[in-house]
Amino acid sequence: MEVIFNATIKMNDNDTGWYIELEDSETGEIEKCDSMEIFEEKLDNMSEKYSGRLDEVRWSKDEDVSPFYLNEVRLGLIAMEEQINREKEEAIAQNEGV
Repeated sequence: MEVIFNATIKMNDNDTGWYIELEDSETGEIEKCDSMEIFEEKLDNMSEKYSGRLDEVRWSKDEDVSPFYLNEVRLGLIAMEEQINREKEEAIAQNEGV
């Protein structure tokens, strides 16, 4: 079984910002993430039931999401990925030093 989550970028009701609706495709569990930090936390928490395994996050967006907000989320994902890569490199360097 593949562990796949669906992430949909949506606009808040008052059109003053975005949120990400994160869905576990296996259980249908849905979490609302109002920031990239919350998204990362919810992603980690939801994948714990699969022993931290995550095969894919399938991204989509609602039609009313503006390019500005889409870019904001994209930049947040890039920063998140860079942080994960830094942490992996530090862990590898630490293990090699032991």
